[in-house]
Amino acid sequence: MNLLFRSVLVIFVLLNFGGCAMTPEERMATYEPGGKLAYTSILGNSFGVVVTGTTIFNNDSNQFDVSDWRIDEKITDEIINSSKDSKFEFERLSDLDSFKLSLISKGSAEPNILLQDVKEQGADFLVVLVPERQAYTHQGDFFNNSTTQYLKGFGITKLSKLGNELKTSIYSSVKTYIYDLNSMEEIGSSQTVGMRFSKVLHQTKFDNLKKDDAIKTKEELLDMMATQAKNQLRDLWLCGCW
Repeated sequence: MNLLFRSVLVIFVLLNFGGCAMTPEERMATYEPGGKLAYTSILGNSFGVVVTGTTIFNNDSNQFDVSDWRIDEKITDEIINSSKDSKFEFERLSDLDSFKLSLISKGSAEPNILLQDVKEQGADFLVVLVPERQAYTHQGDFFNNSTTQYLKGFGITKLSKLGNELKTSIYSSVKTYIYDLNSMEEIGSSQTVGMRFSKVLHQTKFDNLKKDDAIKTKEELLDMMATQAKNQLRDLWLCGCW
């Protein structure tokens, strides 16, 4: 009897754990169509410039305030305007606490501090795009060496060897969270690093870079980030619109 009981118990535990391991497709299939999905981008206004050199002593960084670019507004508009015929009804949020938004964009708080505020606006889900610190490894150069950078948010990155800036790219390191506002829990996330070689600022040395130079990457950077945001939503099975 004891052996039989232990066998039944083991089978029950394995089945219980297996049932909890749902894919994003299976998870979202449990929700009925027509739910209200509040979407917002909270990437903030800091355009980063990151240089990775031969050693850590050659690394450097800077940032510019690009609040006039209205990055979050444009990404949010692009997602909502292109999300037609989706399972859920994408909506904009209004009157969110600017202090909370600032904390989230700086990484000082998780997006879940918005849950109650968004629920009071009548949404069923909250989906948030935020900066996320991630590692990105560049392919080896002619010396067959790879370079790993740790990036967060968006901007440009330069790889330097012995003082020579060999490669310039625009980057976007972001993460999408989805929350169920009925259970008030996170039910999924997707994070990626976007990277594109940039000819525009390749000839401009790090020490000479100014905000007026950064704006030359604006449209391409916005296009990359919007595509990235759409891909993350698709990975989470929130919309097959793209």
